[in-house]
Amino acid sequence: MSRVTKKKVNISCDRLDIQTISGTDFQMGVSYGSLFGTLIEGFYAQELAPNPTRLKYAKQCLPFLKKYAKSSFNFIRGMARGADLPLEAMVLLNLHEEIYHMRTSPSHCTGVVLPRKAAKSRKTYVAQNWDWQPQLSPWAGLLRMSRK
Repeated sequence: MSRVTKKKVNISCDRLDIQTISGTDFQMGVSYGSLFGTLIEGFYAQELAPNPTRLKYAKQCLPFLKKYAKSSFNFIRGMARGADLPLEAMVLLNLHEEIYHMRTSPSHCTGVVLPRKAAKSRKTYVAQNWDWQPQLSPWAGLLRMSRK
């Protein structure tokens, strides 16, 4: 059973630290989960209102993730292990946008991808912001990932 509980987590947002992780997708997921387990748990409880119906849906998404987004699946699997949280909870966390848009209008985030062919460094860059709601400020952070 999930150890994810509905609790308020107080986190300072005076500055953003940059965390760097590297390795395989799974290894980076483990590192991410280990580094941010408390934050992951707090965001999950605050923003997703987990319930049996949502967790069942997340579990139903697992085969599709594994088949069509293997890299993401491996990262999420590692994240669950590193945070010591159930895999379905981490899939649900990654379904945040889908769940959010079931409740409200889709006008709150920006994403950008710079493919390696377009980047001077020949590395792919992916960024997303969620600065649209003040209650999300405690969850802000910067992450640098390097796949090996």
